[in-house]
Amino acid sequence: MRPDLSPVTPSFQTNRQALAYCVLIYLLLASPILLAASGTLSKRAVYSSLPALFCDSQSLYKEIYEKKSDADVVFVGSSMVWNAIDVDTIQRRLRAACGDDKNVVMLAHNSYGLDADYFLLHDLLQKRRVRLVMIQMPLATGFSAWPHVLAEAWFTLDNWTNICGPELPLPAKISLYSQAVLGAPRKILSLLRPDAFGQIVNNCEEHSGSLFHKIGIEFHPAPPNLVPDQLFYSSAPQSFDFDPKPINQYQLYFLNKIMSLLKSNGVTVICLHPPLLKDVKMTKVVEPGRWPELLEIHPDIFGVPGKDLFKGLSEEDDKRLFEDGMHLDANGCVYFSEAISGGVISAYQRATTSK
Repeated sequence: MRPDLSPVTPSFQTNRQALAYCVLIYLLLASPILLAASGTLSKRAVYSSLPALFCDSQSLYKEIYEKKSDADVVFVGSSMVWNAIDVDTIQRRLRAACGDDKNVVMLAHNSYGLDADYFLLHDLLQKRRVRLVMIQMPLATGFSAWPHVLAEAWFTLDNWTNICGPELPLPAKISLYSQAVLGAPRKILSLLRPDAFGQIVNNCEEHSGSLFHKIGIEFHPAPPNLVPDQLFYSSAPQSFDFDPKPINQYQLYFLNKIMSLLKSNGVTVICLHPPLLKDVKMTKVVEPGRWPELLEIHPDIFGVPGKDLFKGLSEEDDKRLFEDGMHLDANGCVYFSEAISGGVISAYQRATTSK
């Protein structure tokens, strides 16, 4: 085969074209800085640009920026928490036990990430008084050393001072900045055109922020009658076990950031263990970290051994409560919330009487 000796066409026909290309690349790379310096990127613009793949931005914005009452119990975590907690059930029982002015808030999102948890908690604590946070801790499979997979949706340079402290490794800072670059065009678009943000009542708003996945037939078995104190590690250590996994510097950084944020705001924090299908026959709650020992504020752990939570149910019944191996469906959401509601009330009473 004879080689092709024809001259290569240059990428740019003139120096002006090359200069225009360089300016375009510069503007793209500098877009997060330019957006922050302009002061035009409101929180509403940021939240309206959050994709449904990440969270229900509409419900979150209303909870954080439109409601003014105290947030008495706040659930924080990934879609495992989002699917597991029925806010209406917990709130109804909390109000019956502690007063009609008590409020339960859901701050959950898809895909695990303590950086995303910190972003949402920081915004909430800027606007509302919080008394108790029940937060999901990392799973053994969730120790990612890099930013949340959808950090481009929520990270902006307005968050830089709050999020990127000197202890955060340089590669992580570079990665977060790159996420801001990727997300900038969508945020600019939210400034240029009106949207229907806040005008549509969706599934989450119908359920006060909870994510109801209705699959298969309705199935409503009676939940077990659990003793509230037995749901806490501090009261029933025999019901808990640990399978410690190494936590990378990125996740540990944000875990400590969250705990410091909550401590400085006088918020009680409890580590929440949502159920997994593989654990339905387990006699203990197994956590991948000794959180009371690892963290400076020594948070308690809250959970139910699978054998107690699903007592009296067949294997087929167990499956009817789950959407998949990691997420409860609508049936399981109500079942789990009813089962732990007494424990949540106890956690709230502990939090408010200890201060």
